[in-house]
Amino acid sequence: MTKGLSDSFAFVELAKQYANYSTDAPLEYTEVMAIQILGFALGRDVVHKIQPKEVHHNSYSVFLGESTLARKDTIQSLIGIDMIPVEYQVTNSGSPEGFLEDLADLDGVGFQFLGEWSKELKGIKSGGYAGTFSEVKNDVFNCKRFKKRLTTKKGKKQEFVIDKPFLCLNTTITPDVLKEHMTTEIVNGGYWARHIIVGGKPGHRKRGRLKKVVKWLSGELRNQLYLIMRIDKGGCHFEFSDEALKYYNDVVEEEATDAKFRHVRSSAGRYLDYVCSFADCLLVSEALGEAHDQMKENELVDLVQLVKLVKLVESISQEDSGSKLTNTIKPTNPTNPTKPNVVLVVQKRHVEEAWRILKQCLQYANEIAEYVDMGKELSRVRNYLMKRTGKWCARSDVMRMKNVSSSKKMDEVATTLYEREEIVVDKRKFRRKNNTTGVATFYRWVGDDVEEICDSKSIRR
Repeated sequence: MTKGLSDSFAFVELAKQYANYSTDAPLEYTEVMAIQILGFALGRDVVHKIQPKEVHHNSYSVFLGESTLARKDTIQSLIGIDMIPVEYQVTNSGSPEGFLEDLADLDGVGFQFLGEWSKELKGIKSGGYAGTFSEVKNDVFNCKRFKKRLTTKKGKKQEFVIDKPFLCLNTTITPDVLKEHMTTEIVNGGYWARHIIVGGKPGHRKRGRLKKVVKWLSGELRNQLYLIMRIDKGGCHFEFSDEALKYYNDVVEEEATDAKFRHVRSSAGRYLDYVCSFADCLLVSEALGEAHDQMKENELVDLVQLVKLVKLVESISQEDSGSKLTNTIKPTNPTNPTKPNVVLVVQKRHVEEAWRILKQCLQYANEIAEYVDMGKELSRVRNYLMKRTGKWCARSDVMRMKNVSSSKKMDEVATTLYEREEIVVDKRKFRRKNNTTGVATFYRWVGDDVEEICDSKSIRR
């Protein structure tokens, strides 16, 4: 854990303790969910100012994991549904019109917790009536005035206008189902790029009694979340310190656009925005940890007062004017002339932690996109052989287990993997029951060890 972010009373740290006492779900789910709901609490009027435009703190996320074993729904409920007040939760409508009506009733500010994402993906993939969901949620995500005229199933036209939408979304899906419904068009489209793909391996353990501290942790999380939701945030915005901005430009941008993430080039820009918003939330999380020891909840009046509690900000010398931006006052505030603008400074350590979390998510997104770009049958066979590294697999078994459509397709897949130097091929003679002989083909995953194994005379294309 990055130094300075390990305070046990910081919001994200409390969430991880709460989840750890309650379930064996992957830590990654909890980190993203905690930051998401904290970003939602900051609201639509607090932004991070960075070129070329302001970044809001709303986000879309997908928990990727096996059914039941990954505890996706458990974290969605514990750290999300149970924490966000029900009056801010968007109903899971089966139509774009129903979704927009519900969001409009919430004055455009809502958090939607979906169950399985597959239903929505099916609609997008088929291009049918439900496919409009992606277009609508793309537009709403930008937090700009939304106006759309939709045709209902009954053929009637209905116009929806939301002045300042601010939507957060969390959903779940299994890897196999996601791969089944993903297409090249979806991967390269804007809707996929807006979703943070969160994976992770749970550390399974036996169930035990629920400890009393769980109730306290749950209450503390709600208190902190509601504090951020209700305190005055007018006139505040976030910016990077000089050191944080340099790290963002020199490290984060370079790594996010690296060739190894070539399959998700369309997602890189969105993830870079998420690094800004996640880093802001980690600063607020740290400030909440400081507030627990130094100030009573009812004495906190505004966000500036809260963030001033962070130890690093307090210790910055007055002479270092390039870094001490927390108290920078600008003469006018267009939205509220009587209240000055105040900059909340995000430090390098917050950017480092945000990128640590999101870089792993970008890797998951890249793996899914690579699978789609490669072709489903090729990807399925590749994964099947990779899981059996070092073992010979009969061609007939591979075709049957991975549902390869034809013998010709299997030849194409095998040739591709062979040319990529990921498999070797062996032809073996065998005797049939009718005393005739035949030749069976076997494949073996070798990855980087192909040169060593190819020394064997029995291996040939």
